[in-house]
Amino acid sequence: MPLCFACHGLDGEGVPLEGKNATLAPPLAGSATAAAQRDALIAIMLHGVSGPINRVTYDSQIVHMGANDDDWIAAIASYVRVGFGNKGSLVTAGDVARVRTATAQRKEPWTIGELQARTPQPLDSRSAWKFTTNRASGTAGEGPITLPFNVGAADTSGATVTIELPEPATISDVRLACSRSPRKFQYAFAVELSLDGAEWAAVGSSEKFTGPNIEISFPPTTARWLRVTQTGPAAKVPWVLDDVIVYRASDGFADHSAPSSPKATVVTRH
Repeated sequence: MPLCFACHGLDGEGVPLEGKNATLAPPLAGSATAAAQRDALIAIMLHGVSGPINRVTYDSQIVHMGANDDDWIAAIASYVRVGFGNKGSLVTAGDVARVRTATAQRKEPWTIGELQARTPQPLDSRSAWKFTTNRASGTAGEGPITLPFNVGAADTSGATVTIELPEPATISDVRLACSRSPRKFQYAFAVELSLDGAEWAAVGSSEKFTGPNIEISFPPTTARWLRVTQTGPAAKVPWVLDDVIVYRASDGFADHSAPSSPKATVVTRH
């Protein structure tokens, strides 16, 4: 891992400082920033970060690496997000290009507080979500489910999971996780949103990924229902959905359109 090991250590736990109960840089293993919505880590790699992290000020601050190209940034960010026991999603060169463009005028390193304010954050209403599917109990029938959710290999294509939120929220990202069953992930998904559960807008889709955690971004949209449809089944592989994170949209640097209400029309992705 170029550069990073000098401060973060080969194990991602941080290089210990001799004679101190401290490390040269914050651990990458179990890092909340590494596990957060992907734009946060991309922004750090492009522009660096300064100031306290989890109330600790480290001797070594993360310097900007924006002189490297989008593929390099994406590769290192992906390594950090899925390595050291982290359960993030992969990062593409397109993700990096989007954040690079949106933050082009940035001259100073970020603080963690700035990033938390300017990147999407998980909805905090998870305990009140209601999950349903068109593959209830291994059949084609609609029905409620709890996570983890399993779909047999023969039934993955077109399988849906619908989430009803307790109230409308302006959202911009969803992460679908298969971390506990990493051999049973699927390749691609489409996302639709609705305010009333009747009229749906297609707002985004994933690229065909080869990893157990997929993060899909779309223009900030106010909705109460979110429906994910399996569009890229892995041959002869069941689908296990361990966890879902829905992110509230931020007013930060992401390259999205203004918040809208979903209509029964297709919304073009950026």
